[in-house]
Amino acid sequence: MKEQQFKNMWEKNNKMKCKIMSWVTVRNINPTMENCRDYWCGMYKPYTRNKWAGMEYLHATKDKKQIGRLNNARHTHSVGRQNKKSKRSTYERRRR
Repeated sequence: MKEQQFKNMWEKNNKMKCKIMSWVTVRNINPTMENCRDYWCGMYKPYTRNKWAGMEYLHATKDKKQIGRLNNARHTHSVGRQNKKSKRSTYERRRR
């Protein structure tokens, strides 16, 4: 359905075609017809590299390896939290 809508928009030389191309260029993607169609259909999704590098838009099927690297990089170290349940149980024991 979305592909057909995009095809109709792209064949007409209208403002929406220019808008889509500008949206794609803002996200550092080459504004070809295929890339614009994939962006319009929702194949390009934002992924955060880290706090300082910001967002990166990657294609869901073409960039699977890079998406996997970004997802695995988030879980490289454990966060130093204490187990709340054990704290609670020790507190209960002390109170008795």
